[in-house]
Amino acid sequence: MKVAIILVNWNQSKITIRCVESLLQNTRDESTFSFQIIIVDNNSQSRSIHILEQYLEDGQVEHQVYLIKNSRNAGFAGGNNVGIRYALDHCQPDYIWLLNNDIIVQDQALNKLVAAARKYPIPLVWGSTIFEVFPELHFHCAGGFSYNPLFSIPRPISFSQDRRFPTGLFHPLPQMDYPAGASMFIRADTFREYGMMNEIYFLYYEELDFVYQIGGKSHLAWCPDSVLHHQSGKSTGSKNPNKGKGSWVGHYYGNLSALKFTWIHHPLYFPVVFFFRLFTKSFIFIKNRDFRSFQPLSQAYRDFFRWLFFSESPYSQ
Repeated sequence: MKVAIILVNWNQSKITIRCVESLLQNTRDESTFSFQIIIVDNNSQSRSIHILEQYLEDGQVEHQVYLIKNSRNAGFAGGNNVGIRYALDHCQPDYIWLLNNDIIVQDQALNKLVAAARKYPIPLVWGSTIFEVFPELHFHCAGGFSYNPLFSIPRPISFSQDRRFPTGLFHPLPQMDYPAGASMFIRADTFREYGMMNEIYFLYYEELDFVYQIGGKSHLAWCPDSVLHHQSGKSTGSKNPNKGKGSWVGHYYGNLSALKFTWIHHPLYFPVVFFFRLFTKSFIFIKNRDFRSFQPLSQAYRDFFRWLFFSESPYSQ
């Protein structure tokens, strides 16, 4: 089996290198599968690019790691699409692993995904078990999230403390509506059949939209034994995501993408989502005295209407 692993980098070369190192240190049986790491740089500053290039040269890992330099910041979906197209054209992979660059891959994580995909070939997309690193190591989600489209509320899938945590290569999760975007292990033929990720989402909601694109959550699966550690907020610059104090980028794209997704896939729910997010977010900002976050919120709402009424085709980039 061949696996192409795609990381999107934007001005975070040291974090990306740590992710690459965790992948290269994973114990694996080379007779079972091989992998190629593809780093897609989204037009980072020259210093960040230089650090990556120097690492690839000094670390003697060029044969396993390939760097693609975008001429623009194409966002999460756009950056991944560049890597996916390269992988399909040059690597002939059986699976493509879309991995956040702020993930620290635990030993055997990739082995377990490969073993799960071999044993259970029907699912198109696999999720992993994810732990958050900050403020201290704690469980985040089992594979992915459930999603309430009426209020645009995602909830990480978890297990109560009095219930034994599942182990093994596969565990059914009928409540999982979409995989965590930090780790999506996807059969390569899925992209050949259904196309690339939707680039109208610069950040957030692209993974949920992709599930709709491939026919729904029946194509999803969770591999409990594939364990990852996530440095939450590193990719968006959030200082304290666990307390709701996200970054400008996080607030802006979180709201803009939610409005776009609802308009496209759940238009009847759109009035509820529109006002629910506006008033709920405003209440949270006031409660936390986080008045600066009103600016990205209002900007997201303005830009949604610009996208809807002034873009040539609102349903494609």
